[in-house]
Amino acid sequence: MNWFKENTFLGVLIVVTSAFAALLIYAGLSTATERDANAEEVAARKASIKKMKSMTPYPTIESVAEKKANLKAVVAKAEAMQAQFNSFRPESLANITVSTFSDRLKKSDAEVRALFVEKNVAIPEQTYLGFEQYKGSLPKNSATGVLAYELAAIDWLFREFAAAGVSKVGNFTREVLPPEEGKDWGKSDASAKRGKSSKSKPRSRSKSSRGKSAPSKSSKPSLPTVSVAKRLPIALTIAGPEPSIRKVIEAIANSDQFFFDARIARIKNNAGVPSSQGIKKAAPTTDVAPLVDDEFGVVEGDDEEPVAEAPVGSSEVLQRVSGGNDVAAYIRLDLLLFEESLKFPAIK
Repeated sequence: MNWFKENTFLGVLIVVTSAFAALLIYAGLSTATERDANAEEVAARKASIKKMKSMTPYPTIESVAEKKANLKAVVAKAEAMQAQFNSFRPESLANITVSTFSDRLKKSDAEVRALFVEKNVAIPEQTYLGFEQYKGSLPKNSATGVLAYELAAIDWLFREFAAAGVSKVGNFTREVLPPEEGKDWGKSDASAKRGKSSKSKPRSRSKSSRGKSAPSKSSKPSLPTVSVAKRLPIALTIAGPEPSIRKVIEAIANSDQFFFDARIARIKNNAGVPSSQGIKKAAPTTDVAPLVDDEFGVVEGDDEEPVAEAPVGSSEVLQRVSGGNDVAAYIRLDLLLFEESLKFPAIK
């Protein structure tokens, strides 16, 4: 006999009860899972709120509004500074023909040499405004745009030398740019050197550390860097009276056509400061007070035998001390070629 047919009601009751129990168990498990998820979310929010409360300032609605106002002010200043930098960027960096660039280089060199002869400024015969490699060859067509810009800046620089009245320009060098070698503007030299040094010095493993993996060092997250300008390095040596050197430096710093970043500047005065013996010989009387310097005290001659020295007048003493005679200056500059304008994020 079929038990289910003889006990239909009881069988249906058992089936319905089992299904209902299974449904309750499933609902209970789902509720427990959701409850645990909600509890974790509440705990995470509590931890976040606790962390924010420990911050200075505490992020309230007022402080958020103040932060947005500060960000807007920073963006406005950055845009204004970028507009000033863009004034130094040439209107066009389009490449020109190699023959056109060669003609401009020859014309500029001839005009500069004629100006130097007129102003009595000495310059080495082999100097070709830093483009000596193009005396008998032509540059790559893909580099003529940036080379034309650099030539214009160097031409301006040499004319400023003549206008300032320097007596000599020498050792003018210009670093070869990546486009001249058919390369792209890559990473900075510093990053390249760091990469080479890290590869050239492999880590040695001791016997005790063999078979063990070295602990990984936690590196701090680095901020993203944005290229603002390309550097076109040049170096030179000039000689002349101190006022002329001063005029050159002021012209470089105050130029409204080209932006130069001075990396190194060394000034040397070849004329020595006259000794106290020479000054005493130039004095009108024999009763001469010792020279006193605020920092070093009394300045007297050495204990060695005095050397015969021509009398030096007071005006010549001041000229030598202040650099009135010819001084030499070594200057390392980077001509900056600013990138195109960056679009700053809009702060709502």
